[in-house]
Amino acid sequence: MVSFYSGEIFKIVLTIILFCVVYLYAEVELVPLKLAYLLILGVNIFAPILFTNNK
Repeated sequence: MVSFYSGEIFKIVLTIILFCVVYLYAEVELVPLKLAYLLILGVNIFAPILFTNNK
């Protein structure tokens, strides 16, 4: 269980670092970037529910 939580913490920290890099060095519009990120998170969260095979 410790390795799971350490992996999740690493993923969150890496996401924060990469967002900071994008905000500093790339000229992007924030709304499409954040909406795309939230869409990907939503797909990952709801994929087990949507693709469960209940035969």
